Amino acid sequence: MSSLVKNIYRSALVLALMAAACAQATPAPTVAPTAAPATAAPSNTAPAAPTAAPTVPPTLPPPRLPTAAPTAAATVAPTTAALSGEVSWMVLADPEQLKAFDGVARAFEAKNPGVKVNLSSTADNEDDYHAALGTALAGGSPPDVVNLDYDATGQYAATGALQALDARVAASNLIHATDFYTQAWQGFQFNNQQVCLPVSVSGLMVYYNKKLFDAASLAYPKAGWTWDEFLADAQALTKGTDQYGVALEPEFNNLLPFVWQNGGQLLSADGQQLALDSAAGLGAVQFFVDLQSKYHAAPDQAAMTSQEPPDRFISGALGILINSRAAVPSLRVITDFDWDVAPLPRQAQAANILKADGLCLPAKAAHPDLGWKLMEFAASAEGQTLLASAGRVVPSNRAVSRSEAFLNPSAKPANSQVWLDEIANIRIVPALAHWPDIEETANAELSNAFFGHATAGQAVQNTIDKTKRFLAP
Repeated sequence: MSSLVKNIYRSALVLALMAAACAQATPAPTVAPTAAPATAAPSNTAPAAPTAAPTVPPTLPPPRLPTAAPTAAATVAPTTAALSGEVSWMVLADPEQLKAFDGVARAFEAKNPGVKVNLSSTADNEDDYHAALGTALAGGSPPDVVNLDYDATGQYAATGALQALDARVAASNLIHATDFYTQAWQGFQFNNQQVCLPVSVSGLMVYYNKKLFDAASLAYPKAGWTWDEFLADAQALTKGTDQYGVALEPEFNNLLPFVWQNGGQLLSADGQQLALDSAAGLGAVQFFVDLQSKYHAAPDQAAMTSQEPPDRFISGALGILINSRAAVPSLRVITDFDWDVAPLPRQAQAANILKADGLCLPAKAAHPDLGWKLMEFAASAEGQTLLASAGRVVPSNRAVSRSEAFLNPSAKPANSQVWLDEIANIRIVPALAHWPDIEETANAELSNAFFGHATAGQAVQNTIDKTKRFLAP
């Protein structure tokens, strides 16, 4: 799907959901006076971090357009009554990732014999997933539980399509806000309300093929390696079009860690436009696009279209893959070579970006209470242990992240600890209704420069100009 088509679709979806929210004649049930206020962000001490947990950059003000607040849920009292009925759960997952979610669904059924979980994976790519979910939400018959990436939640929450979870969290005996890492918890907030439960707190990592590094007599990547070392390794690992040194999608969220590492900022001081045109921002964009357009150490457009980066890595024809933890289940099928993970290279400072998905409760879910119980279980220590064992997530639950379920030394990758070490460097993007539009616009311009169809400066200026309307008051 082209970026233009995706932008048109996303805009139409937001308008449709806003219209549906405004058309509701009956106001949403209000939280009883005894309900706890919005849950406080938990502490965020990373297990292996040598310093105190960082302060997470504050979330920007809510989007400057007419919106509906997330639908408030009535206070729910804890109950010991047996659960029964069917509950639907929609996830975005490839076949290997789907196995992890299926394990959670089956475990929930085992604990609640009267319950049937109807798990579905409508698509294994983001565009088709949002198209299917948007259609279901706009039609008033959404699944009871949906998975969303944190940077997409604002789009749905702004229209009232998601139910606020604060009262349910406050009443829960199974999960508490303090169980979770700060970045993950705050990443799923909108208008100071919790709209989803985080199940992951991944950042971007470097996956590397040890066989190819050994063949090129290169030292394995390690914490503290620099942009220059990263580029030199990528060039040394490239063998024409038969083997590439590095592959990553030329997307805005993959670029941002490099901008922050170089001392750049995401937004201007007044928050009304992107700040990529600073010297630090332009330098980061230039470095990023040069990987392909200048040095040809990354696949060109035809090669990228013919084989996605994880598949190229699995084939053994790629030295470095930059991806989140979600790639692990698919990579565990590799038997032809050994591989491991390392942190991103750094420049002036270390920086990473949150790559996390969460469990959300649609405002019009047919079975909201049962849906909540499924979400509560999946986000609990028991549920996250199952997801972690399958390799799918970096657990957002701090205790589970330190357990053998995640740090299992006999399961690939051997250096899973690196994800926990990087939590201190993770930043989040703002919770804005139009953030997906900003991402899609930036993706298209960045892709043009990455594949040599525009300069880095042109891509930056076009991105700033085309996204101002999403940020201006």
